[in-house]
Amino acid sequence: AFAVIALLIAGGAGTAAASSVAGDPAFALKQVAEDLQVGLTFDDVAKVQVLAQIADHRLTELQQVADEATRQIARDPRVSPSPAPSGR
Repeated sequence: AFAVIALLIAGGAGTAAASSVAGDPAFALKQVAEDLQVGLTFDDVAKVQVLAQIADHRLTELQQVADEATRQIARDPRVSPSPAPSGR
């Protein structure tokens, strides 16, 4: 029974880590899983493919973080639009 509970907890942590982005508490777990995936890939071509996939996911995550920051700034009443730069 303990093994089943441990697997359920680990599975939940893995799911949380998979959807985490930089700054999230589970992001370090995600990085460990990615490092393991790279370390356990022995074919050079496959390793490059794994690294490219990780980089692609990281870029998508970066866009998500930037979009969320933009939404938060837009909702913040303390932030006013910057004046247009003058031509001087």
